[in-house]
Amino acid sequence: MLVRPAWAIERILAERPAFPSLIVFLTCVSLLRGILDGVLVLITDGQFVALWQGGRLISWFVSKAYPLLLADWLAGYVRWLGFALVVYVLGRLCGGRGKLTEHMRLYGIAMGIYVVTVLPNFAYFFVPLPMLRFEVAPNYSPTLGIGQLLTTSWLVWVSFLIIKRLHGLAWFESAAIGLLAPLLNIGALVLPGVLIFNLPQAVSWGQTTVAYTTLLGFSAFSIGLVVLCIFVALWLAQRERRSLHSDSQQ
Repeated sequence: MLVRPAWAIERILAERPAFPSLIVFLTCVSLLRGILDGVLVLITDGQFVALWQGGRLISWFVSKAYPLLLADWLAGYVRWLGFALVVYVLGRLCGGRGKLTEHMRLYGIAMGIYVVTVLPNFAYFFVPLPMLRFEVAPNYSPTLGIGQLLTTSWLVWVSFLIIKRLHGLAWFESAAIGLLAPLLNIGALVLPGVLIFNLPQAVSWGQTTVAYTTLLGFSAFSIGLVVLCIFVALWLAQRERRSLHSDSQQ
């Protein structure tokens, strides 16, 4: 999928992977991403070597990094459902005929990209690479590193290919929808911080409070969003079945 996405799309559509296997796959991807994020944090703070040599690395992840692991775990499902639903709905509104289950299978595999998203960011310890920083509040400035920027670009291209394959839309419509889905993902990172961390009582929060509030708040919001996406997906799937049934009777 990473190197030959067009070929991978055809193979996934032909093999039709089961949804339980996709859930297990995304769980592994999300937890591994959380571990890599934790390692990056420890290296940045200069604590990794000391914890590793002292045999306290696992205990740190259990006692200190659980909000990060939880947030990354839930983010995997939010991205999966979010990308699939946004592309499916917009594609259908533009006249496409793609099926929701096809979107779910394709993005269930495509979201595996997030396990390697953080890896290019380790290059910042050796090379001064560019990054995109959003100064949304005095104590909250979410940053997109080179890994996130590369992942976003890749997802735009993959979404374009998915829309062209499933909906058969023109290149302009496919490109517009393919660009919108990753941009909404970035907006979900930035906009909540604009609303929360500019509140008068939040301006004086310390860095640790901001970090834990961000992770735990995102996790709580993600749980509600996942439940909502599941209900929306079931409703759309039911409408799709009814539409196919009515078309077959005509």
